[in-house]
Order: sequence, then C-alpha cells, then structure tokens
Amino acid sequence: MSYLLHHAYRTSRATLYGILSLSTLRIMLEDVTLCKQFCDPAKPILVRLCRQRPPLLPPTPAPRAPAAHILDVAVDTVNHNLRRRLDVDLYAAAVNLIHRLLICLTQNHIHLTYHWTLLWQSLLTLIRFLQTYATDICVQPTDVHVLISPLLKSLALAIAHGNAFLPDPAAYDDLFYKLVESAPILEKFKTTFKLSSAPSATGDAASGAAASSPIDVLISAASHFHIILEEEKNKGRLGFTLSARAVNKVIREGYESLEVADVSAMGVEHFDIWREGEERGMVKKAGRMAVEDVRRLVGGGGR
Repeated sequence: MSYLLHHAYRTSRATLYGILSLSTLRIMLEDVTLCKQFCDPAKPILVRLCRQRPPLLPPTPAPRAPAAHILDVAVDTVNHNLRRRLDVDLYAAAVNLIHRLLICLTQNHIHLTYHWTLLWQSLLTLIRFLQTYATDICVQPTDVHVLISPLLKSLALAIAHGNAFLPDPAAYDDLFYKLVESAPILEKFKTTFKLSSAPSATGDAASGAAASSPIDVLISAASHFHIILEEEKNKGRLGFTLSARAVNKVIREGYESLEVADVSAMGVEHFDIWREGEERGMVKKAGRMAVEDVRRLVGGGGR
C-alpha cells in the first residue's frame, strides 16, 4: 500500500487502487473498538514503508502503534501526489484517515509518540497548495470541499484538544509555531473557497464566540500569536530578526491569553461514515479494473 500511494499520481489505475486501499482502512477505523486498539501504544507492530522519493519521513526501526503507521501512509500520500490537477478523491481519503485517528486519540486521551511536526507541516502545506492552484482545483469533477472539510477540522481539533493526544508541551508549541508561519495564507484561503462563518451544529449561532467554523479557529489562533509577536518586537525584546527559540517562547507565554472557541459545535469531532451508496461509482470502477487485471495475470486477455 505504501509503495502504491507513493506513486498514485502516475496512472488512473494506481490512483483508483490507492483510493480503494485508503477506503478499506477508513472502514476498519470506523469500528470504535478496533480504532482504539490501533491507537494503543501498548500494541506495537513493525511496518516497513516505501522510502523511494523525498520528502522522506524519519526512519522508525522500532515497533509502533498501528495508528502511527497509518498516519505515515496518509502523510506520504499527501506529500507525494501534489499536482495542479489534484486528485481530490485521493486526498480526501487520506485526510479523512488523519481526521478519524485524531478524533480517536482525543476522545481516549492517548498520547501518541509520532513526528507530529511533519504532520502539521504536510497539512498546512496542502492548504497553501490549494490556495495557490485554486483555479485548477476548483474545476475538478469532485467538489474540493470534501477535502477541505476534514483538513480544517483536523487542524482545529488539534488546536483545541492537542494536549489530549500530543506527547509533550513541545509538540503543542510546534503546532502553533507552524500555524503562525502559515498565518498570511489563512484569510486568503477562507475568501478563495468561500468558507463563511457557519452557525453551530445545533442551528444556533455561537453566542459570544470569536470563531464559528474551523477556519475561524485557525485564523483566530494565528492572529492571537501574531499580535503578541508584533507587540514584543515593537518593544525591542525580540530584535529585528525573530529566531525560532524567541517565537516558541512567545507562544508558550501566549497560551494564558489564548481563547479557543467551542469546537464541539463545529462538528470537528464528528466523522462521516463511509457509505457505499455515495461511493458506488468508485467501487464499480475498482471492480471492473480488478477483473481486467486478473484476466491479464492469468493470461486470459480476451473477453
């Protein structure tokens, strides 16, 4: 699967099999008990991933929780298949896996050891890519919002409840550091894809909340730390060049004044169940392709 998803962009056949593989994992993770077992660090397994193309994930020779390997597969999918005519279905399948695992980790307070920095970097790079090539991506047959929704929900969930699953405060600091780096693109992203501030899931507007949608959570948090950084810079405390250490220090000090809206009303912990009726077209294509491949393998070739 790892090799397949490294090269899913090459042919429509590879893309379709990649989506089918990710959908299979998604269906498995929909089982609450099974998903919790996958996230359990006490049940590690050893998996060898494809490492043919950069960017490469850090080598992990020791056994890890199955969830860590699934996150690796999803991150590799995001990193290795970027192109202007983005396959939205493939990316939605990968990001939905990330979203599902973050929900499970949060709800069960499982502090998973993982290279979280690379995960945040990949997701925010994807936002930047979508913004840059919005004109090409928006004309794809699949509505890009099926990708944008789990993407923003994953990041908003991490901002609101990252302390429930991140292994240490440094990992939480790094999330905000990456968010501050991406601050200039977030407002543009909201405007480009018409991500309005929506009412809460109950139908009522979020009273007194500074943010009422996942994108607003990201913008609000990034703006909060950006304002503090500018204030510190104007006071001459940070100098003219901001070092990573200085920014991290400001982020840690800024937690006390950070207010995050209630994300539970935004549906960030809600995961849409895979429905065969909605994916019937993909399933039929995959079935026909599998039959043709089997015919070729066994030497039938003809009809």
